[in-house]
This record gives sequence, structure tokens and C-alpha cells, in this order.
Amino acid sequence: MLSSREPDKIITARRGSPIVIGIGEGETIIASDASAIVAYTQRVIYLDDNDIAIVSADSVDIRDLHNIPVTREIAQLAFDAAAAEKGGFDHFMLKEIHEQPDSLVNAIRGRLDFNLGSSVLAGMGTSPRDLAELDRVVLIGCGTSLHAEVQQAAEFRYRNPILGIVTEGDHETAECMDDFITIPPSHPLVATIPAAVALQLFAYHVARLRGGEIDQPRNLAKSVTVE
Repeated sequence: MLSSREPDKIITARRGSPIVIGIGEGETIIASDASAIVAYTQRVIYLDDNDIAIVSADSVDIRDLHNIPVTREIAQLAFDAAAAEKGGFDHFMLKEIHEQPDSLVNAIRGRLDFNLGSSVLAGMGTSPRDLAELDRVVLIGCGTSLHAEVQQAAEFRYRNPILGIVTEGDHETAECMDDFITIPPSHPLVATIPAAVALQLFAYHVARLRGGEIDQPRNLAKSVTVE
């Protein structure tokens, strides 16, 4: 948020979508992803959900929803501007697949309540009872995600060829497949993560064999600079 009364300040807040603040020399940069600002600074602050930051060229004042000042750690980026590009990978999609361990840490930052052993789903406006009554979840994607097509396992029997992603020991699902990729078992709360990685790698290599434009379209992080 900008105001003509105080043109040297920007107010930003996080609720759901990530916000990173870069601390530069005589400037402060606000972006949705660190890769957008790594060419300008290596020192960043990741806002937690419900943080509000008043940013000027030489200061960052972070407060909670009750206007109480809070402190967030200044982190040092572990990659440089070159790494923000393809970094030795043939395509951005493949690079992003291999970056997912760090991306997962950043994605859940501020979304876990360790005191209650629960998650914080800001912006959904749903109660625990509402979530418990959900009987259907639809995962959607755009951009490079469209290279992957996921259907219900039993329907795969009517498609040729058939390849599935199954967990070790899941013989029932494997029997529905002509071929399958096996992933190691994991905790139910994170079981979809290794499955997603397998699907992404499969989609990447299929798209490459088909001669597809793998990195088109590519979503770019946006940034705003206060000088």
C-alpha cells in the first residue's frame, strides 16, 4: 500500500501468499519470492502470516494485527543471481523440481502452530468442523503443471499405455497399472509430496520427448523497491 502523504514508505502484509523483504544498501525491496531480489541483496526477511510491515529505504517495522511490534530473523540467502536462473539445469521446470525441499520449508513458514500441533490455514475462513466435513478436494494447476494429467486409478485400465505412481506395498493400485513408479512410504501428512515429485519428473520427461515448450509460460515473481 502506498500513500501520497508518505511517499517514502510502503506498507505490505502477508496473509496466505508469501512475502519476502530484501535489505539492500540504501534500499529495501519487497517481493513474492527471493529469486526476484537475489541480484540486489543477500539479506532477507520472510514475513509470517498476519505480519504487517512498514518499509522505507533504510528501515523495516514489522507488527502483528494488534499493532504490537514483532521481530523476524534476517536470513542470508543460500544462492546467488546465477542460481536464480537455470543453474545448470536444462529447463526451469527441472530446476524447480529439485529445489522443492527448500521451497517446501518456505511455503509452510508461518503456517505451523507447534504449540497446538496444528496448521494455520489463513484466509480460508473455515472452522475445524467445516474442514472435517469436506468430502472432495480438487487440485488444479496452470503453466508447466498442465504437462501432468492425473485421473482416478481404476480408470487407467481403459487407457493405453498405463503408468501409475504407487507406494511400496500398494498391490491393489499396482494391479490397475500396466506399469508403475514406486515411491517409498511416508507419514500420511506428507505422503502426497513424494508422489507429486514423481509425477512432476514423469511429466517433465514426457513433455521433453514430445518436444513441448516446457518453460512456457513461466510465472515470474514480482518485486517492488523502496529507495
